[in-house]
Amino acid sequence: MTSKQLQKKREELQKLQQEVELLEKREQLQLSQDSTEIIELVDLIESTAESHLMDLAEVIDLILKKTKTINKNKIEPKYYNPNNPKIVWTGRGRKPKWVEAIESQGDSMENYLIKNMKD
Repeated sequence: MTSKQLQKKREELQKLQQEVELLEKREQLQLSQDSTEIIELVDLIESTAESHLMDLAEVIDLILKKTKTINKNKIEPKYYNPNNPKIVWTGRGRKPKWVEAIESQGDSMENYLIKNMKD
């Protein structure tokens, strides 16, 4: 298996883990389509839509577009800070000072790829 395939599998696993966590949270909250909280939320959305002269379908379309935009624009971090692995960088935009320090020491950022990070 190539490193690209392995990275893709890791990303798929991460997405599945997030889905499982969300399902577990929903199960803990025991929210279903018939729950009082959901019915109240739908009523609130409907009344807000009506007060803005919109129908529910338009509101749902806006919500879906917003969700797709949020998910689409998320860029996974590529590099980690060796002094604090919780600090990460996508490899895009302006370089953080810790990256500049690593490079000024002649070290390669390839040594700090998240996918190669040792646990």
